[in-house]
Order: sequence, then C-alpha cells, then structure tokens
Amino acid sequence: MTTTMPRDFVCAVCGTSSSHMEIMSTNSFGAPDLDTRPAEMQRSTIGSLVQRCPGCGYCADRIDKRRPGGRGVVDAQHYREQLECADRPELSNSFICAAMILETAGDLSGAAWHTIHAAWACDDEGEIDAAVSCRLLAIRRVSALHASGHRLSPQPGADAALLTDLTRRAGQFAQALELVDRALPVTEDDVIRAVLLFHKRLIASSDRGCHTVEEALRGGS
Repeated sequence: MTTTMPRDFVCAVCGTSSSHMEIMSTNSFGAPDLDTRPAEMQRSTIGSLVQRCPGCGYCADRIDKRRPGGRGVVDAQHYREQLECADRPELSNSFICAAMILETAGDLSGAAWHTIHAAWACDDEGEIDAAVSCRLLAIRRVSALHASGHRLSPQPGADAALLTDLTRRAGQFAQALELVDRALPVTEDDVIRAVLLFHKRLIASSDRGCHTVEEALRGGS
C-alpha cells in the first residue's frame, strides 16, 4: 500500500509556497523493468519524484533545495520552452527541466536518472516518440557521466545493461547489440548476464517493448 501526505514547500528560487504530495510509504510486488523501473505500487508514485514551483517553474526533487546555477537555468529561454513543451506530457517536462538544473550543477548522475524518469512519464501517456526522444537524451547524459569517470551503478555491468535497454527501446538495434557484445565478455554477475543475453534475443527480433528482469531470468519464456 502507498500512503501519501500533502506538505508545503517554499521554493528556493522565488519563495513561492506550494503543496506537494510526499510518499510516506509504498511497496513493490514483482520484478522491475529492465531499465530498473519498479513494479506496482511503487511504479505509480513517479509523480512524487519531481516537484514544479507554480510561481517560477523551478523543477527539482524538492523545490525547497537550491541548486548551484538554478536561478539562471530557470530564467533561460530554452528552460522556459521545455517547461511548456507541447510535445511531451507535463510530468516529463518537469523531469527534463529538473535534469537541466542538475546538469548545470554538475550532478550528471541525477540528470541522467531524471531523464530516464521523463521517458517513463511518456510511456505512461502512450507518447512513444516523446519517450524515444527522452531515452536518446538519457543515453547522451549517461555517456557524459561515463566520460567524466563516473557511473550510475557501482555494480559491474549494470550500466551496460541499462544503456542497452535505453538504446534498444529507442530503436537503435545495431548500437544496442554492440553494447551487449562488449559487455558480455567482462560481465560475471549471473543476473546481469541473463539480462544482456535476453536483450540479445529482443534485439534479434527488433523488439522495442518494455520487459522485466523476471522475463530475462526465465529466458524470455
């Protein structure tokens, strides 16, 4: 069961007070998706992962926390355009805007995760093209994180498995297969190996759909 409670937050950028739902408790029954998205009921709490200030449009996991350079990003034209972008659901726009702020603040990992969350928000609304666009942006941000010498997960092979899913679901099958073939020889974890091998089967059938870790462990049966 998921329990929530409304709470007032004061925007760290403009000082506007607004109410947002906080998750007090939740649970997850079942295996996560291959891109780590949890099963229900936690799955449906995605809206609590980002807040948007109704005054200035500042987006963050908590709007009462100031991020370095946040004021300048919020005022930038490209931020304002993204905030009101009609090509994506509002929640997805909030995640992308929050990612912009985190990227400026140097939190590349947080920016990548928020971009992945933006793709999930598009999935929920059936916005396939927008979801692909978010995943392509997430791939670029994860790649930038790697170039900086950091990773999303400390577990060897986990980033490769996530990147493969992002790439496959964006329809870039050749690139996804390259990721699998590079990762498999150096991946020792049995679960991650099963996920990578499952991806290889999905890629061979040009499958861009959402699948779970449980499916991978069953061999796709």
